[in-house]
Amino acid sequence: MTTITKEESIILDGISKFILEKGIFSEFDCPIEGVNLRKVSDYSFYLQIISNENFFSKSVISHNGFEVRPIESKLKEFLENGGFSKMYVEQARIKRRNEQREDLSLRLTKFKIWTFWPLFVIAIFGGIYSGIDFFNKKSEHKSEEQYLERIKQVESELTTLRTLISSQNNQSLLQNSTGKENLYRDSVGKITHTERK
Repeated sequence: MTTITKEESIILDGISKFILEKGIFSEFDCPIEGVNLRKVSDYSFYLQIISNENFFSKSVISHNGFEVRPIESKLKEFLENGGFSKMYVEQARIKRRNEQREDLSLRLTKFKIWTFWPLFVIAIFGGIYSGIDFFNKKSEHKSEEQYLERIKQVESELTTLRTLISSQNNQSLLQNSTGKENLYRDSVGKITHTERK
C-alpha cells in the first residue's frame, strides 16, 4: 500500500470516479474537473498508484504510456466505502498510533536507563554482601567443627581418666580384701595375679 497525502487522496478519488464512468483511463486523457495535473508525469504518478490497487487492471500501450481499466464491482465497492480518502484517514490513524507507540517506547527506554544504574549498584552491593556472608558462615562452620572435635577429645580423655580412677579403686579394694594375692593392672589394663612372698 502506497502512503498518500490528503491532497493526493482527493485527486485519486476524482480519477477513480472518472475511470468508473468512462471505463478506461490513460495518461493521454484530458484533465479531470477540479484536478490540477499539469504534466504527463503527474498523470503517470497517479496512474501508477491507482494501478497498484487490486481493483484496476493495467495494460501497456505502445507509445511508452499505459491505460487503466477498472474491475467495476471492486472499484464501485471501494468508492462507496470511502475510496482513497478513507485510505488516507486510515493511514493517518496508523501513523498516529505508531508515533504514540514510539513515544511510549522512548519513555520506557528512558525509564530503563534512569533505573538501571541504581538497581545495578544495589545488585552489586547485594552480591558482595552475600559473598562475604557465605565465607563467614563457612569459616564459622569450620570453627564449629573444630569445637565439636575438641569436645569429643575432652570427653575421650575424661572417659580414660574415669577408667583409670575406677581401676585404681578396684585395685585398692582387691588389695585390701585378699592378703595373699596382689592384683594390679599393667600398662595395657590387664589384671594379673601375683602372690605375695
